[in-house]
Amino acid sequence: MRFTFLFAALALCVPCFAEEAVRAILIEPEVVSKKENFTWNKWETDNFIILSIEKDHGLSLKRSIESIKDEHSERWGLAKSNLNAKCKLICVRDAEMLKKFFGVDSPRAEIRKDESGKISTSAIWLDSKSIQELPSLVAFICASDGSLGANRLYIQRGISLLSLPPEKVKSELSQAGTVNFSEISSCSSDKWFGLPPQERSDFDRKSALVCLMLRKEFGQERFLSFLYSAQNQEAIGGVYGFKDASEFNSTLNRYSENIGRDIGKGATPDSYITIKGARK
Repeated sequence: MRFTFLFAALALCVPCFAEEAVRAILIEPEVVSKKENFTWNKWETDNFIILSIEKDHGLSLKRSIESIKDEHSERWGLAKSNLNAKCKLICVRDAEMLKKFFGVDSPRAEIRKDESGKISTSAIWLDSKSIQELPSLVAFICASDGSLGANRLYIQRGISLLSLPPEKVKSELSQAGTVNFSEISSCSSDKWFGLPPQERSDFDRKSALVCLMLRKEFGQERFLSFLYSAQNQEAIGGVYGFKDASEFNSTLNRYSENIGRDIGKGATPDSYITIKGARK
Protein backbone atom coordinates (compact mmCIF):
# COMPACT_ATOMS: atom_id res chain seq x y z
CA MET A 1 0.00 0.00 0.00
CA ARG A 2 3.08 2.23 0.02
CA PHE A 3 2.57 5.61 -1.72
CA THR A 4 -1.11 4.84 -2.48
CA PHE A 5 -2.21 7.85 -0.48
CA LEU A 6 0.68 10.09 -1.42
CA PHE A 7 0.39 10.18 -5.14
CA ALA A 8 -3.28 9.49 -5.91
CA ALA A 9 -4.69 12.37 -8.48
CA LEU A 10 1.59 14.79 11.05
CA ALA A 11 2.09 17.09 28.20
CA LEU A 12 1.58 17.59 27.66
CA CYS A 13 -1.28 15.02 27.62
CA VAL A 14 -3.43 12.85 25.42
CA PRO A 15 -7.07 14.01 25.68
CA CYS A 16 -8.30 17.61 25.64
CA PHE A 17 -10.35 19.42 28.24
CA ALA A 18 -12.57 22.44 28.76
CA GLU A 19 -10.97 25.89 28.64
CA GLU A 20 -7.20 25.96 29.21
CA ALA A 21 -5.97 22.44 29.96
CA VAL A 22 -5.56 21.73 33.67
CA ARG A 23 -2.03 20.65 34.61
CA ALA A 24 -2.81 17.61 36.74
CA ILE A 25 0.88 17.00 37.37
CA LEU A 26 0.84 19.88 39.87
CA ILE A 27 -1.57 17.90 42.09
CA GLU A 28 0.29 15.50 44.40
CA PRO A 29 -1.40 12.08 44.82
CA GLU A 30 -0.38 12.01 48.49
CA VAL A 31 -2.26 15.27 49.09
CA VAL A 32 -5.35 13.79 47.43
CA SER A 33 -5.27 10.60 49.53
CA LYS A 34 -4.83 12.56 52.76
CA LYS A 35 -7.71 14.86 51.91
CA GLU A 36 -10.01 12.00 50.86
CA ASN A 37 -8.90 9.73 53.73
CA PHE A 38 -7.57 6.71 51.87
CA THR A 39 -4.18 5.08 51.23
CA TRP A 40 -2.76 4.33 47.79
CA ASN A 41 -1.70 0.77 47.02
CA LYS A 42 1.84 1.18 45.70
CA TRP A 43 4.22 -0.86 43.53
CA GLU A 44 7.41 -0.04 41.63
CA THR A 45 8.89 -1.42 38.42
CA ASP A 46 12.03 -0.39 36.55
CA ASN A 47 10.32 2.64 34.99
CA PHE A 48 7.02 3.17 36.81
CA ILE A 49 5.59 3.89 40.26
CA ILE A 50 2.06 2.52 40.37
CA LEU A 51 -0.46 4.11 42.72
CA SER A 52 -3.86 2.44 42.67
CA ILE A 53 -6.98 2.70 44.78
CA GLU A 54 -8.01 -0.84 43.83
CA LYS A 55 -5.38 -3.48 44.62
CA ASP A 56 -6.32 -5.90 41.83
CA HIS A 57 -6.20 -3.16 39.21
CA GLY A 58 -2.80 -2.01 40.43
CA LEU A 59 -1.36 -5.53 40.45
CA SER A 60 -2.56 -6.08 36.89
CA LEU A 61 -0.87 -2.87 35.77
CA LYS A 62 2.33 -3.82 37.60
CA ARG A 63 2.49 -7.06 35.63
CA SER A 64 1.87 -5.44 32.24
CA ILE A 65 3.26 -1.90 32.25
CA GLU A 66 6.89 -2.70 31.36
CA SER A 67 5.72 -4.94 28.50
CA ILE A 68 3.58 -2.10 27.16
CA LYS A 69 6.63 0.18 27.24
CA ASP A 70 8.78 -2.44 25.46
CA GLU A 71 6.08 -2.97 22.83
CA HIS A 72 6.13 0.78 22.13
CA SER A 73 9.88 0.63 21.48
CA GLU A 74 9.51 -2.40 19.22
CA ARG A 75 6.64 -0.84 17.30
CA TRP A 76 8.63 2.25 16.37
CA GLY A 77 11.98 0.50 15.95
CA LEU A 78 13.53 2.22 18.96
CA ALA A 79 16.23 0.88 21.25
CA LYS A 80 14.92 -0.21 24.64
CA SER A 81 16.08 2.07 27.43
CA ASN A 82 14.93 3.20 30.86
CA LEU A 83 13.08 6.47 31.30
CA ASN A 84 15.09 9.39 32.61
CA ALA A 85 12.63 9.70 35.49
CA LYS A 86 10.23 7.05 36.79
CA CYS A 87 6.67 7.75 35.70
CA LYS A 88 3.84 7.72 38.23
CA LEU A 89 0.94 5.60 37.01
CA ILE A 90 -2.07 6.77 39.02
CA CYS A 91 -5.13 4.52 38.83
CA VAL A 92 -8.61 5.34 40.12
CA ARG A 93 -11.94 3.57 39.90
CA ASP A 94 -13.78 5.70 37.35
CA ALA A 95 -13.87 8.95 35.37
CA GLU A 96 -15.71 10.72 38.19
CA MET A 97 -12.74 10.14 40.49
CA LEU A 98 -10.32 11.45 37.86
CA LYS A 99 -12.32 14.66 37.73
CA LYS A 100 -12.80 14.97 41.49
CA PHE A 101 -9.22 14.20 42.52
CA PHE A 102 -7.15 15.63 39.66
CA GLY A 103 -9.46 17.93 37.68
CA VAL A 104 -9.23 15.96 34.42
CA ASP A 105 -12.11 14.67 32.31
CA SER A 106 -10.44 11.58 30.88
CA PRO A 107 -7.17 9.59 31.04
CA ARG A 108 -4.06 11.62 30.31
CA ALA A 109 -0.28 11.79 30.55
CA GLU A 110 1.91 14.77 31.42
CA ILE A 111 5.55 15.63 31.97
CA ARG A 112 7.21 18.42 33.95
CA LYS A 113 10.69 19.81 33.31
CA ASP A 114 13.16 21.39 35.70
CA GLU A 115 15.01 24.66 35.10
CA SER A 116 17.64 22.89 33.00
CA GLY A 117 15.01 21.48 30.65
CA LYS A 118 15.29 17.88 31.88
CA ILE A 119 12.24 15.82 32.82
CA SER A 120 11.77 16.00 36.58
CA THR A 121 8.34 14.37 36.84
CA SER A 122 6.04 12.40 34.58
CA ALA A 123 2.67 10.87 35.30
CA ILE A 124 -0.25 8.98 33.81
CA TRP A 125 -3.80 9.21 35.16
CA LEU A 126 -6.08 6.30 34.34
CA ASP A 127 -9.41 4.86 35.42
CA SER A 128 -10.15 1.15 35.46
CA LYS A 129 -12.52 1.41 32.48
CA SER A 130 -10.00 3.03 30.13
CA ILE A 131 -7.22 0.45 30.05
CA GLN A 132 -7.33 0.38 26.23
CA GLU A 133 -5.86 3.89 26.21
CA LEU A 134 -2.79 2.94 28.26
CA PRO A 135 -0.49 2.19 25.25
CA SER A 136 -1.18 5.69 23.93
CA LEU A 137 -0.44 7.28 27.31
CA VAL A 138 2.78 5.26 27.68
CA ALA A 139 3.76 6.24 24.13
CA PHE A 140 3.43 9.91 25.05
CA ILE A 141 5.63 9.48 28.13
CA CYS A 142 8.27 7.58 26.14
CA ALA A 143 8.26 10.13 23.31
CA SER A 144 8.46 13.03 25.79
CA ASP A 145 10.98 11.61 28.25
CA GLY A 146 14.11 12.55 26.32
CA SER A 147 15.92 9.25 26.96
CA LEU A 148 16.12 8.70 23.20
CA GLY A 149 16.46 12.34 22.13
CA ALA A 150 14.44 15.55 22.31
CA ASN A 151 11.25 15.15 20.31
CA ARG A 152 9.17 18.13 19.30
CA LEU A 153 5.60 18.32 20.59
CA TYR A 154 4.02 17.21 17.31
CA ILE A 155 6.12 14.02 17.39
CA GLN A 156 5.14 13.35 21.01
CA ARG A 157 1.44 13.82 20.39
CA GLY A 158 1.37 12.24 16.95
CA ILE A 159 3.04 9.03 18.12
CA SER A 160 0.69 8.96 21.11
CA LEU A 161 -2.46 9.25 19.02
CA LEU A 162 -1.24 6.57 16.61
CA SER A 163 -0.96 4.19 19.58
CA LEU A 164 -4.71 4.28 20.23
CA PRO A 165 -6.98 1.42 19.01
CA PRO A 166 -7.25 1.35 15.17
CA GLU A 167 -10.85 2.54 14.89
CA LYS A 168 -10.11 5.55 17.12
CA VAL A 169 -7.03 6.37 15.05
CA LYS A 170 -9.07 6.24 11.84
CA SER A 171 -11.75 8.49 13.31
CA GLU A 172 -9.17 11.09 14.33
CA LEU A 173 -7.19 10.96 11.06
CA SER A 174 -10.33 11.41 8.99
CA GLN A 175 -10.76 14.82 10.67
CA ALA A 176 -7.17 16.03 10.22
CA GLY A 177 -7.95 18.45 7.39
CA THR A 178 -5.40 20.91 6.04
CA VAL A 179 -1.91 20.82 7.56
CA ASN A 180 0.70 23.59 7.74
CA PHE A 181 3.90 21.88 8.83
CA SER A 182 5.59 25.10 9.96
CA GLU A 183 2.77 25.78 12.43
CA ILE A 184 2.70 22.20 13.67
CA SER A 185 6.45 21.84 14.12
CA SER A 186 6.87 25.15 15.97
CA CYS A 187 4.10 24.65 18.57
CA SER A 188 5.37 24.40 22.16
CA SER A 189 3.78 22.60 25.10
CA ASP A 190 2.91 25.90 26.79
CA LYS A 191 1.20 27.13 23.65
CA TRP A 192 -0.69 23.84 23.27
CA PHE A 193 -2.00 24.01 26.84
CA GLY A 194 -3.36 27.49 26.16
CA LEU A 195 -5.28 26.53 23.01
CA PRO A 196 -9.07 26.04 23.03
CA PRO A 197 -10.14 22.37 23.24
CA GLN A 198 -10.99 22.02 19.54
CA GLU A 199 -7.65 23.48 18.49
CA ARG A 200 -5.79 21.06 20.78
CA SER A 201 -7.65 18.17 19.18
CA ASP A 202 -6.93 19.52 15.70
CA PHE A 203 -3.23 19.80 16.51
CA ASP A 204 -3.10 16.19 17.70
CA ARG A 205 -4.83 14.92 14.55
CA LYS A 206 -2.54 16.83 12.24
CA SER A 207 0.50 15.68 14.23
CA ALA A 208 -0.60 12.07 13.87
CA LEU A 209 -1.11 12.54 10.15
CA VAL A 210 2.44 13.87 9.74
CA CYS A 211 3.92 10.99 11.77
CA LEU A 212 1.90 8.38 9.89
CA MET A 213 2.87 9.66 6.47
CA LEU A 214 6.56 9.94 7.30
CA ARG A 215 6.66 6.49 8.90
CA LYS A 216 4.39 4.51 6.58
CA GLU A 217 5.17 6.05 3.21
CA PHE A 218 8.94 6.37 3.65
CA GLY A 219 9.71 3.54 6.07
CA GLN A 220 11.21 2.99 9.49
CA GLU A 221 14.84 3.74 8.65
CA ARG A 222 14.16 7.26 7.40
CA PHE A 223 11.72 7.95 10.21
CA LEU A 224 14.32 7.01 12.81
CA SER A 225 16.85 9.26 11.07
CA PHE A 226 14.28 12.03 11.25
CA LEU A 227 13.68 11.44 14.97
CA TYR A 228 17.39 12.03 15.62
CA SER A 229 17.34 15.24 13.59
CA ALA A 230 15.96 18.69 14.44
CA GLN A 231 12.51 17.49 13.22
CA ASN A 232 11.94 20.78 11.39
CA GLN A 233 11.54 21.85 7.76
CA GLU A 234 15.27 21.68 7.11
CA ALA A 235 15.32 18.09 8.38
CA ILE A 236 12.34 17.25 6.17
CA GLY A 237 14.44 18.31 3.20
CA GLY A 238 17.58 16.56 4.36
CA VAL A 239 15.99 13.23 5.33
CA TYR A 240 13.06 13.02 2.94
CA GLY A 241 14.24 15.10 -0.01
CA PHE A 242 11.46 17.69 -0.19
CA LYS A 243 12.85 20.82 -1.81
CA ASP A 244 10.84 23.35 0.24
CA ALA A 245 7.90 23.88 2.61
CA SER A 246 5.44 24.34 -0.22
CA GLU A 247 6.22 20.96 -1.75
CA PHE A 248 5.99 19.19 1.63
CA ASN A 249 2.72 20.89 2.60
CA SER A 250 1.21 20.02 -0.77
CA THR A 251 2.16 16.37 -0.29
CA LEU A 252 0.84 16.36 3.28
CA ASN A 253 -2.49 17.81 2.28
CA ARG A 254 -2.92 15.51 -0.68
CA TYR A 255 -2.23 12.65 1.73
CA SER A 256 -4.74 14.04 4.24
CA GLU A 257 -7.43 14.34 1.58
CA ASN A 258 -6.86 10.84 0.25
CA ILE A 259 -6.62 9.06 3.57
CA GLY A 260 -9.71 10.88 4.82
CA ARG A 261 -11.64 9.79 1.75
CA ASP A 262 -10.45 6.19 1.99
CA ILE A 263 -11.29 5.98 5.70
CA GLY A 264 -14.75 7.32 4.90
CA LYS A 265 -15.22 4.56 2.33
CA GLY A 266 -13.99 1.89 4.74
CA ALA A 267 -11.06 1.21 2.41
CA THR A 268 -8.25 1.74 4.93
CA PRO A 269 -7.21 -1.53 6.60
CA ASP A 270 -6.16 -1.59 10.24
CA SER A 271 -2.75 -2.79 9.09
CA TYR A 272 -2.07 0.54 7.38
CA ILE A 273 -2.65 2.74 10.42
CA THR A 274 -1.02 0.24 12.82
CA ILE A 275 2.69 0.85 13.31
CA LYS A 276 4.85 -2.26 13.44
CA GLY A 277 8.61 -2.49 13.69
CA ALA A 278 10.37 -3.47 10.48
CA ARG A 279 11.86 -6.94 10.45
CA LYS A 280 15.64 -6.99 10.64
